[in-house]
Amino acid sequence: MYEEEIQFLRVVEDPHDITNQRQPLNEQAIERLRRSFPGISEEYLAYLREIGAGSVKECQYEIYEPDFDDATPLFLVGKLLFIGHDFCGNNFALDADSDFCVVELDHEGGGKGIYPMGSSFRAFIRDQMLLGADGKDQREP
Repeated sequence: MYEEEIQFLRVVEDPHDITNQRQPLNEQAIERLRRSFPGISEEYLAYLREIGAGSVKECQYEIYEPDFDDATPLFLVGKLLFIGHDFCGNNFALDADSDFCVVELDHEGGGKGIYPMGSSFRAFIRDQMLLGADGKDQREP
């Protein structure tokens, strides 16, 4: 599913920079997430399996690695499953009450600013990667 994104990251990331190292999840971990969160986004699960948890593009954003030793993998707060952040104070979550659609929590809203992203997980993550529709890096030089 994420072939284009993986190829993009191979081109734009420094493979020796430790901030670009991610850990893909194995099928057992993916199945545990499915059982723990019925209806969870298959695009999100594919991302974890193919690209992996960790930071991207020298800390452009980070997707959390599930911690199965904890009572809940990731961070479940009410109806929100926290899955990552943008290193600027804004968190990403999947909203369990809205078919696990992506929402962003704006740190400037005092924790009250929850914004549905209105797109699929894949479209959201491509935007976070700064991967343009033309396949080019949208990061400012």
